[in-house]
Amino acid sequence: MRSRALLSRLQTPHRRFIHSSAHTRIMDISSGNISFGRTCPGVLMEDFRHNLPSSVAKIKRLQLSLSRYRVFDLCAVGCADLAIVRNFILSIENLEELSVINYEQDLSAIWPAIFQQAKSLRGLAIHSPPGIRAGGVWTAATTRGVIQGLPKLEWLELDIGLEEADGLLSPSQGSAGNEAAQGQQERTPTPTQSDSVIKELAKAQQQQLESILINVNLPDHANIFADAHTYNAYGPTSFGQHYQEPKKQLALKIFDKLTGMKFTEPKSPDDVSSSKIHLKHLEIRFPRRSYEDRGQFWTVASSIHIRRDEEGVIGMETNEAKEYLPKWPEYGGILWNLMQ
Repeated sequence: MRSRALLSRLQTPHRRFIHSSAHTRIMDISSGNISFGRTCPGVLMEDFRHNLPSSVAKIKRLQLSLSRYRVFDLCAVGCADLAIVRNFILSIENLEELSVINYEQDLSAIWPAIFQQAKSLRGLAIHSPPGIRAGGVWTAATTRGVIQGLPKLEWLELDIGLEEADGLLSPSQGSAGNEAAQGQQERTPTPTQSDSVIKELAKAQQQQLESILINVNLPDHANIFADAHTYNAYGPTSFGQHYQEPKKQLALKIFDKLTGMKFTEPKSPDDVSSSKIHLKHLEIRFPRRSYEDRGQFWTVASSIHIRRDEEGVIGMETNEAKEYLPKWPEYGGILWNLMQ
């Protein structure tokens, strides 16, 4: 197999790594911190699992994209079979952090491997980029399963649908500062209370979750958070205006539901500590797709942060839109060889 030949040339008696001819940096397989970036290199995962089993077993942090196929301008290499990713994760003994950029509609093939790490997993992030036909990964049932099945989690990152975010805001709050988009919005059915991901997240506060990041992927059409966004082959023709007030109101609503506390109420450090709130960091992120010249996909995201410092003081800050998808991995040269 070509990848094995490549690996044999790149291995040394003292250190095993993948090296890119285009860069001087290396990815040390034995470091315990592995990032495949915007790729899902199934061939490499299989080689590592069979040829470097002890190094794979010691991985503590893993970041990858999840896709069976190549996704143009997003996921450079697909894994062909999700069972490869499942087996790779199952080969890790005590995984502590897992971060996934997802391009699949069904993750049933890898959930068992994730739950196998329940005794050690402290952080989990699974996001689908906006505008990609991958959705429904995070449902109320999925969220409930994660909360119950991964009791060691300290931080969690997930997505909620625009319809759930919309449903958390009353019509008057949703249209505040956004009269231009009113009447143009494509309204979607609001989930019932029993279907709410946020409701299930609120139950997680019985655990030790200290950090939660929630993505609300914005569509191209007008909605309560932004005007319509249009583009052509040469890039954006109208990057719709974003409205900060509905975003702030959504962040406050979610904070209230997760903590049972009103953000607007003055609180002393003693009040916060006595409430037994574990949550220290809540971020609501609003990603939206766009395109550069000749249709090159990119994603920007604005966000609202609510933080509680060591003294219990709660504050909120707003971040403007910026690119948030990870860059190509440093060892892109060898992955390009595998793509040919």
